[in-house]
Amino acid sequence: MIHHDSPFLVNLLCDRLAYYTHHILKRLLVKKRFIKNQSQPIQSYVMRSGRMTIGQKQALHRYGPNYIVSNCKYIIDFKELFGRKAPLVLEIGFGMGEHLAAMVAQYPENNYLGVEVYRPGVGSFLRQLCETTVSHDPGTSTYPVRVFLEDAINILQHNIADHSLQEIWLLFPDPWPKRRHHKRRLMQPIVLNLLLKKLCVEGMLYVATDHADYATHINRLFACYPVLQAEASSAWNAHPPVDLATKYEQYGRRRGHTIHRWAMRLTEV
Repeated sequence: MIHHDSPFLVNLLCDRLAYYTHHILKRLLVKKRFIKNQSQPIQSYVMRSGRMTIGQKQALHRYGPNYIVSNCKYIIDFKELFGRKAPLVLEIGFGMGEHLAAMVAQYPENNYLGVEVYRPGVGSFLRQLCETTVSHDPGTSTYPVRVFLEDAINILQHNIADHSLQEIWLLFPDPWPKRRHHKRRLMQPIVLNLLLKKLCVEGMLYVATDHADYATHINRLFACYPVLQAEASSAWNAHPPVDLATKYEQYGRRRGHTIHRWAMRLTEV
């Protein structure tokens, strides 16, 4: 027997079916996107256009061709690139370049690589480098440094040979403070494994941050790697390898933040 209110019941059932179908499909789509994102490489930065000063633009145009390495899809022979064999030092995310320029000035016996995606920062670095007297090998026409305007993960994977870096510097990387953005943090196992793969035995990994939660995260991360031996942080604070406070360190100090530093030595591969 069919009741007189059957059309109402049919419509109600159809509405419920459409509702649950919509939410099931939505959940499946979210899960698919999550799995896809898990397989994608980490992007620890967002592209910022930024305003470039005239000096930065001129430096990029004038000095860029001699120092910027671009569109390289193979492992680079740095002895050939620099015209000499020397310890290789990498700074990831060098910002405005003051620390990298200071290293080139204080330790010209090394070869240097800088990775930065922020074009005004690269322009600022090239201006500091080329318009300031820096000691270097008089037999070369350029300073012993090359710059990549690309993602650091891509450079590490495709351009730098394993166990070839003497030092790696990560100064004040973006802490990505919101929990949903923690996956973008540069200091996490998948990235640290790659860094250690490129570092030579007895090589040094230097890290600094002024973000307390990020510092806790980094401490927990390093505790999982017995191959890393911590050098005394007090020694770094008293006699830093480069006696220079970067813009981000100065900003953190002005806000009363504690500066956390790590000098980690790779004891074995």
